[in-house]
Amino acid sequence: MRATRLSMALVIYLASLMSMNHAMGQMETDVGDAPSSKQPAQEVAAPVRHLHHFVLNHADAANLSALLNVVFAREHSSTRPYIVADPRTTSLIVTAMESDIERILQLVQSLDQPSRAPGADSAGHPTRVRMSTSIYEVRVPKDRLPSIRVDELTRNAKSRESLDEVLAEFGKARVLYCVELFPDLGSSSETVNYGAQVPVVRGTTVSKQGGTMSSIEYEPAGMILKTTCRVDSGTHGSAKVEIEFAGLSNSNIPLGNDVMAPVILNFKQQFNGFFQNGKPNFLLIVDAQADGDALVYVTSIQFNIEVL
Repeated sequence: MRATRLSMALVIYLASLMSMNHAMGQMETDVGDAPSSKQPAQEVAAPVRHLHHFVLNHADAANLSALLNVVFAREHSSTRPYIVADPRTTSLIVTAMESDIERILQLVQSLDQPSRAPGADSAGHPTRVRMSTSIYEVRVPKDRLPSIRVDELTRNAKSRESLDEVLAEFGKARVLYCVELFPDLGSSSETVNYGAQVPVVRGTTVSKQGGTMSSIEYEPAGMILKTTCRVDSGTHGSAKVEIEFAGLSNSNIPLGNDVMAPVILNFKQQFNGFFQNGKPNFLLIVDAQADGDALVYVTSIQFNIEVL
């Protein structure tokens, strides 16, 4: 009798569990079927990159991959290609947008050339590089400084004349130095040193009689240009250019007794990398410390490969 009562209690307990599970399942079904108030997120398609393999015949894979990565890194594009060298197979593995593949192929074909003696093209003809360097000082209103960018100058200033016009749109420009030379195409460097001693007022004193005496010292002013250049093909090359500049700026500092002392400007610039034949490369330095207009120093370096 006692066993019968236990069996009936167990049956009632199991029935209640089944009823609860059925109710919970019904609730989950109802909740899952309820329409959602959230809109599906809009998926943004990621840029599609493709994998390509370029086998080299002559060029060193590591050097060429490093050179190409530097070229595309300067464009500051979020979709720029990635180029990795495979020394085992003397090849390049490229991950890039389809729009960049043709451009990469042209660069690889132009740079993958047999090694040759410095100063000769692929056919053995003697070549030289004419390097033209110009340094400008441009007085620019500070609200226009964001408009002066290297990429804008590269796009709009294709020659010396067009550069003069572009800089004139920003403010009053003057040429500080122009240098043209034919650097050695080997491993040795070429140096140009131009300088002068300019008088600078260091201080003033007033005598008992009321006279003014100025203390003058001579400071070196000029520029040093040091370059190492190499031609990789008839359209491309690489160079390292170091520039040191010292000169009088247009700013003056009052020393008292109506005496003004000029400000000596010193700066260093460096270009180290890949160049294209006839295409100028630009370096910028901005001095916006004064209360008035800012002074922008624009250096233009252009390489022209000439077959003799």
